Amino acid sequence: MAATTGSLKSFAPGEAGNEGGDQLRYVLKEGQDISGAYYLVEMATDGRNLAITAYDDKQKATLELLVNEANHRKLFRDHKGDYRAIAAKLCLDGERLYVNHEGMAPEAKTQGT
Repeated sequence: MAATTGSLKSFAPGEAGNEGGDQLRYVLKEGQDISGAYYLVEMATDGRNLAITAYDDKQKATLELLVNEANHRKLFRDHKGDYRAIAAKLCLDGERLYVNHEGMAPEAKTQGT
């Protein structure tokens, strides 16, 4: 189940009215399968960047990914503001968390190795 805080009004990253400063707003918190393992996924934004954490209780390990504003805007636009759809594209490359979306895969994946 997704958890949100604050107003239900949706603003795109960087849009007027979404200048939260350093204050984080949680936009998603749910369990999800990523590359065959179950993780608790949380997404939070300060209105610019998107912070993604994935916690594997079985391995007691947390993976983190910080998405810059430009890529956050692209993901938000391409998925029509649906953070659950963005979370569905999370993948692992070894111990590295990434969003499997055009232009955002790890270096090794984009070079065709």
